Amino acid sequence: MTKSNWLGRGELAIRNLDRESNMLRNVRGALSRIADGSYGTCLHCEEEISPKRLERLWPWTAYCIKCQEAADRHEFETVDAYDSLLADAA
Repeated sequence: MTKSNWLGRGELAIRNLDRESNMLRNVRGALSRIADGSYGTCLHCEEEISPKRLERLWPWTAYCIKCQEAADRHEFETVDAYDSLLADAA
């Protein structure tokens, strides 16, 4: 196996680990919101997140579709669910 193949495999492993780590943080954030009663409420506008969005698409989402689109355009700074958990623990 060539050096470039090894490097490519390493980069792929890092990307997979990063993706899985992000998903785990999102799921932990959703579980925290379930525990504190805020699950299903947008963290930005505090409106209800569509049950269809939560049930079928993104059960760990913290934002309604409107706010998620705004966050994707960097119109506001999102709250990282893991950072929020750490702040609550402090």
